Amino acid sequence: MFQSSVGNEGSKVELPENPDDRDKLALLTLDLLLKQHPEKIVFSIPEASKIINSSDEFIRRRIKEKQIIPTYFGDKPMIHITEMARILSEGLPNGN
Repeated sequence: MFQSSVGNEGSKVELPENPDDRDKLALLTLDLLLKQHPEKIVFSIPEASKIINSSDEFIRRRIKEKQIIPTYFGDKPMIHITEMARILSEGLPNGN
């Protein structure tokens, strides 16, 4: 069991026993994102890059390579919270 520092003090979050259980890991990650950012559903590129500790250019390249699927508002790409959970739980392959 993993002691979460997110949300209620002392709340416990169960990590999946099998590291390959991507669905449970993605749901856990989504839950943590929702607790850390309760007002957010989509993230700008700078916000997304800060969360995954990368550069804005890294996010833009991965969008161009179709490794990150953006949600567009007009011509502005945003990263949906479920896509953030996927990225954080699965990672991304090396760029081309």
